Amino acid sequence: MSNTILAAAKGFGGGGGGGFSSTNNSRKKNTKKATATSKPSKQALLNQVERKYGGNTPQDIARGTQIMIDRAMQELPQHIQLAIQLYRQDVEWNRRIAGMDVLAQSQLPPQLINQAQRVQKKLQEILQEHSLTVHDLQMTMQQITWNASADAKAAKSLTGTMPRDVQNRVQRACDYAAQAAGGNGTVLDVGCGYGVLVPYLKRLVWTQPKFTVWTYRRK
Repeated sequence: MSNTILAAAKGFGGGGGGGFSSTNNSRKKNTKKATATSKPSKQALLNQVERKYGGNTPQDIARGTQIMIDRAMQELPQHIQLAIQLYRQDVEWNRRIAGMDVLAQSQLPPQLINQAQRVQKKLQEILQEHSLTVHDLQMTMQQITWNASADAKAAKSLTGTMPRDVQNRVQRACDYAAQAAGGNGTVLDVGCGYGVLVPYLKRLVWTQPKFTVWTYRRK
């Protein structure tokens, strides 16, 4: 249901994936695959982020992301907007009382309890009337947040650096996967994120001929 609520992401960070496979291809073949797709310059990516988010600093990106999230929320059907608002209130209420015992809950002001009950009732009415579920609301909010932040994350994955400890963990994972696959086996790892590991995996091809890397970007 949620995929009918919100259109698919657009732009260079709207979606994509990557993977690696353990294989016996030659270094020459792997090198060709790793360098076949030309990459935009770092400055071009930073310029695109600046235009879209209003700046390149973490504060600019956070502010621009929130603006895009708010705008996308306002474009949703009214009943979806109301359902999300009620859902957030319900989550906040449940979080508030989660650590309380029965005695502590009984001491809460009656008006707060009544308000929480009205929120829950109204939320259920909207969900039933429009054949929606809480999962649909969660997926809609997740997709809106992803779409708003994807381009900045994609640019960071290509212009930033991966911490050494993370590189070491990826190296160990790749080595383990190759060993588990054996000499004639193949390991496919499909990623649905914004590709932060892809540049590192491509560099890994130079030192590990048994790896080949491919990427795919959703149009």
